[in-house]
Amino acid sequence: MGTVEPVDIAPEKAGEFLDSLKEAINSHEGIKVHFHNDMDGLNSALILREAFTHLTTDKPIAFAPLDHTEMTDLTLADGILHLFLDINRERWERGNVVVIDHHLPDVNMRLIDERHFILSPPEGNHIKTTFSYPSCTALLAAYLLHIVRGGDMSFLEYVSSHPFQENRYLKLLLHLAALSDNLWQLSRKGSLLKEWVGSEERERGLLLLSISASLLLGEKDKRGEIIGELFSSPGDADKYITVLSQMLNEADLLDRISVKITEESIKFIGEIYREAEQNISLYQQQLQNVRSRLSDLLKTRPQRLKELPIENWERDKERWEIKRKELKESEKHTISEEERKRLLYYVEEILNLKRQEQIASEGLRSASLRLKASHMVLHEIKVPPMLVYLPRQSSAQVKGILASLLYLHGWRNIIMEERGPTGVWGSRGFEREVLKELLSTLTLDREELRRYLGEENIVRTLMSEINISYSINIEKAITFSFRYTGGLGGRGLTYGGEISGFVPFLFALLEEGSDEKSTIEKKIRELARHKQLGLALKGLTEGESMVPVIKALKDKLKRKGFLVVQPIGFTEDADLIKGNFSHLLLYFMGGKKRAEFTHEREKLPDLHAIL
Repeated sequence: MGTVEPVDIAPEKAGEFLDSLKEAINSHEGIKVHFHNDMDGLNSALILREAFTHLTTDKPIAFAPLDHTEMTDLTLADGILHLFLDINRERWERGNVVVIDHHLPDVNMRLIDERHFILSPPEGNHIKTTFSYPSCTALLAAYLLHIVRGGDMSFLEYVSSHPFQENRYLKLLLHLAALSDNLWQLSRKGSLLKEWVGSEERERGLLLLSISASLLLGEKDKRGEIIGELFSSPGDADKYITVLSQMLNEADLLDRISVKITEESIKFIGEIYREAEQNISLYQQQLQNVRSRLSDLLKTRPQRLKELPIENWERDKERWEIKRKELKESEKHTISEEERKRLLYYVEEILNLKRQEQIASEGLRSASLRLKASHMVLHEIKVPPMLVYLPRQSSAQVKGILASLLYLHGWRNIIMEERGPTGVWGSRGFEREVLKELLSTLTLDREELRRYLGEENIVRTLMSEINISYSINIEKAITFSFRYTGGLGGRGLTYGGEISGFVPFLFALLEEGSDEKSTIEKKIRELARHKQLGLALKGLTEGESMVPVIKALKDKLKRKGFLVVQPIGFTEDADLIKGNFSHLLLYFMGGKKRAEFTHEREKLPDLHAIL
């Protein structure tokens, strides 16, 4: 796709919409403004309130927040004009509904008529544009205020003019909404949002106020009181800051957590890089030594073993193992005892060297993969995807806020939060189809189970060695359910949803494993030693011993090359905004690290002075 020109709005078109809006207001008994319960929706409503003062109407106006969970139960009263800000649903397509929004199914689209004022920005995967701006409904509301005040600029001209430079309150509303919905643009040098925001000090101030406000608005028992205060005295910038900064300490902690995760992750990947370099040399030397000893041994192969092939070890290994078993049964042989022991020793040496060769080869492959992955992070600035795995949080906003902050630091990420059998998740930076593959329903047939565990015959071999007679019916399909409830919110590939269902206990018990076969074998041997293997296998054979699917997904994403971060606390539950956690556990490419997290409070900025 070539470079696209962003769709503009002519001032005449905006004027026609305002004329239609005024006519609709006058033909109804009153107005109810429903705004999305976030920074963009709230600030859009506050800006539009200012525009209503220029429409010279005496009709009563009510403002009400609305979040996505409340949309389906919303009843629209007749005789009232319902104006929706930052929310758009097809079922509201009726005569007494007007929508102002920046979400359309496709990018760079405009829908403007007597009931719609919607503009979707030219932002999407693989799209290049001649002009990019921080899209938000507050910006559309600000442009309508510009027109109703007698302005004559087009929308893009208005966007380029640094709106509200002379009005501290309105500038704060617009900049905060733009930052909240387009946080990822702050990582782009020369972006219009960075020009609007200005200094790094002001950027941090807006960021902390945005986080604090999101935490407050996300709590239903607080949002009514807060919104009431804001609408009771519009135009007062200092009161706006005071009201929304009530959780500034918690906002500061969440921001520092995102920085700490980033710093520790890069440091951890650096350690993996150095360790991989050392291990590659070590495994190469081991492999050379083993193969040299194996070559020497094969030159002295006894005549009685000449028929045993060794060219394809995956195919030939079983014949050598059968031969060893035969040679151990001394009473069945016609050869001398000395000859039998000599042949047995030779066969066991071959098996031992081939096992050492396999371990060294797998170690070399694993170290090479780690080196390549960590090299990309450290030298090519291509960070791996990140999964942050959380226990249930006291605030439903933590998941989305942390996802946005990590995306700002360059991490495509998925945040998973445990809530018993049902988990919730949010993500930033992934295409919808990629997420569906990562978090979709699994049906594990034989081949898929082999890929999942990394080695098809591990369980069968180990069960044979430890003399457990248990039939594994891996032909039987195993499924868990996944309900996708996400939607595009703001910009920057923002999705979220729920995960529910159960999978066999065995998958969860293998969580701490890696792609290395030896690690998985070690884990299964440990289960057998503690007499848990039979219980784990029940999940595969009888549908018993199941665990929430969100735990198995954590293992799946580890195997997909994700950097996994898990806060652990002074108590079992690590609540991020309460700060009751002490360490971060990090996993990447089979490596593991425990990083300490200190909770020393830094001096909070004076938002009134900065903003």
